[in-house]
Amino acid sequence: HGAAAGDNTRRTPRRAMMIGRATTRDDEGVARRTSSRRDGVLGCARATMTMTLIIISSFFLALVPATYANGFKIEVAKLKINTPENVRGTYDVAIANFGRTLYGGSLTGTLTYPANTANSRQGCDASAVAIPDSARQSRGAVILMLDRGSCAFTMKVWNAQLAGADAVIIVDDRDEDLVTMDSGADADTGSYVSNITIPAVLARMVDGNSFDQAITNYGHVVGTLDWHDVLPHPDSRVEWELWSESNDECGYKCEQQNAFIVDFAPIAKQLEQDGYTQFTPHYITWMCAQNPDSRECKAQCINRGRYCAPDPDDDLSHGYSGADVVIDNLRALCVFDAANKTGTPWLWWDFVSQFTSACSMDSGRFAAKSCAEDVVRKVGVDLAKVNACIGDTNADITNSILEAQISAQSPPPGSSRPDVRLLPTILINEERYSGKVARGDVLSAICSGFESHSIPTMCNDAGLMHAMCVRGQDGDRACAANSNGDDKTACQETSTYPWYECVCPTGTKPVVDNSGKSTCVKPTCKSKCLDPNAKCTETTEGLTCVCKSGYVTNYMPDVDDWVCLNQKRGGAGLVLTSVLMSLLVLVAVAYAFYQYRARRFMDAEIRNIMSQYMPLDQEPMDDGAYEQPPRTPREDPHGRILPMSVPLSDKF
Repeated sequence: HGAAAGDNTRRTPRRAMMIGRATTRDDEGVARRTSSRRDGVLGCARATMTMTLIIISSFFLALVPATYANGFKIEVAKLKINTPENVRGTYDVAIANFGRTLYGGSLTGTLTYPANTANSRQGCDASAVAIPDSARQSRGAVILMLDRGSCAFTMKVWNAQLAGADAVIIVDDRDEDLVTMDSGADADTGSYVSNITIPAVLARMVDGNSFDQAITNYGHVVGTLDWHDVLPHPDSRVEWELWSESNDECGYKCEQQNAFIVDFAPIAKQLEQDGYTQFTPHYITWMCAQNPDSRECKAQCINRGRYCAPDPDDDLSHGYSGADVVIDNLRALCVFDAANKTGTPWLWWDFVSQFTSACSMDSGRFAAKSCAEDVVRKVGVDLAKVNACIGDTNADITNSILEAQISAQSPPPGSSRPDVRLLPTILINEERYSGKVARGDVLSAICSGFESHSIPTMCNDAGLMHAMCVRGQDGDRACAANSNGDDKTACQETSTYPWYECVCPTGTKPVVDNSGKSTCVKPTCKSKCLDPNAKCTETTEGLTCVCKSGYVTNYMPDVDDWVCLNQKRGGAGLVLTSVLMSLLVLVAVAYAFYQYRARRFMDAEIRNIMSQYMPLDQEPMDDGAYEQPPRTPREDPHGRILPMSVPLSDKF
């Protein structure tokens, strides 16, 4: 296996990492070995997430991993070619460390190179990347093939996505084992990475040449990219790890990592609390190969050169040091250790989220012990246990927590675990995750690691999966662009396609003008909070309306403003209203009962009258009717029989 290769990464020998060699990069940014053995640092991994090698001009510091055995593990998907017959079969392809990986899924489509134009096969010129009509007319997915070389992998995939491709296969331009394509840490590359939403893989040169020949001879090749078996799912619980770093000044990679931690924290905590996952945080550390008393080791290491991290700004004399980074990495590990022993391991997410905000390098409080300890107390972790775990960082002793990190990052030969050399790195069921470090992508990968009968409900939540409003995602960018001119620049995720909507930012509200157009307007004290007993204050988030003592603030929707109500008058009025309402209810009930009894009495009287004219023996008497004794009919002077209820008259 080769190690990570791509826009801004390294290559390694089969069984060991490259140690103490300087590097140079070709036009793709792929690091290549040179003959220098003393200059530079460990060529395969800088412990910051810039993914670049440290070349220190004024001094030479050799950082070597404490142990190294296994080579960098390549995550492999399957490409199953269905037609034509002469290339039918299953091929291994290396999953890129960017883009979208369809864990647990597959994609079937037509393999094709771009339309035959100059330089289009490498995909470096967006205007030259065009999908052939024959592929578009196939009505299936378009899997665009591009040759490696001349520009960054991320640029190739981005141009293919713009052209309408559903997936990309980069064909290696040299005869070698599979390597992992990675992205660079610069801002330009970061802009590509944040926008790429299609899968990307690398194919061997020999396989790519076979597909190319089949396309030439038969016109098309149909295949299926399959990610079903990328992640194992041995039981009902998923074990996963996040390898990160407390350093937050390493460009796009750091921004991506910190945004992910903050955004994913609620999901990770819920999965852990419900027993679906077992999460473990990790931090890479290196040992100093020089004299522990040297200036370089003292500035970048703790415990006499045993545990090191490169200087964040490559300046040993100013700014934060590598030792500062190691200490804060260790503190985060100790927070997890203390929380885990009390059955609340998810408190680590609270700590790192708040530490990133309160104690950032940009704020000037990164190395301030008091800042970090304030966060430890705030999240509810025992500070004494955390400090005991950290121990004396100046002493010539080992630290069990950091020793465990060294063992985990470079497992012994024969271990199923891969070496960890890239940051950030995510392992799921001991397999390296490849893809965008964003909420929806990582959650999708974790969900694919469950057995079918134990998948959490949130794995079916489209809103969580798509995460459109996370910084840099489609919804966030679309709303920020304000293309409709309505100032709805805030993004709000929804449960239906396109999984987001643009809304008014905090402190503003939509207002419809006479033409029917809605815009977001920030209320001011000139138009709101006009009650004479109220005090209005404008803030960055809108305005506050507070009534003076003895009054309460009450929002009135009908006038869209706040009014001040006298507390004493308001209380008496409330009591009187309650009494009147109670009386009305009692009167209504009494009246209804009276009507019911009166109606029943009248019905009984009518039945008695009617019984004098016709027999009513077939009709039973209503319950509760008034029974009366039978009456004997009387005769009038003219011999007629009259009912007793009819008054006699002398006129008959």
